Amino acid sequence: MDETKLRLHALNLEYFWCGDYLIREYTIVEELSRLDFVAVCFEPEGKDRFVPLEDLNIVEEERDEYLRHATSVVKAVCYASKLRLNAWTLLATFEPRVVLDQHLQFHNLKYLEVNTWLSRDCVFAIIELMRISPKIKNLFLTYY
Repeated sequence: MDETKLRLHALNLEYFWCGDYLIREYTIVEELSRLDFVAVCFEPEGKDRFVPLEDLNIVEEERDEYLRHATSVVKAVCYASKLRLNAWTLLATFEPRVVLDQHLQFHNLKYLEVNTWLSRDCVFAIIELMRISPKIKNLFLTYY
């Protein structure tokens, strides 16, 4: 196995927490339909975790790789009823140009917790996430 890749095959998984660097690639083999709680907290390696993505000086290819990695994990856990995201994962998954290219829906999501900077891009991403989560009942925002 490549040291930067992890393949996950766990049909009965109910709780999933992933905190890692955006550069690592996670492959979730199937949709995890039994998930109750999911926390996905990615951040760029060697970067200040409190600096928004748009304020970092990173090359376009690296940024696109971050977006692809975060989006693939969030898509695979879309059946969760409770979701926790940090600002990096939120922005990487729901960046405007990424949202246009994906067909993502959180049909079971009722509880959403986001650690955020409340920047314009974060607010857009939260609105988009709420739009594709028709059963949402609880929204908790924590400011970095």
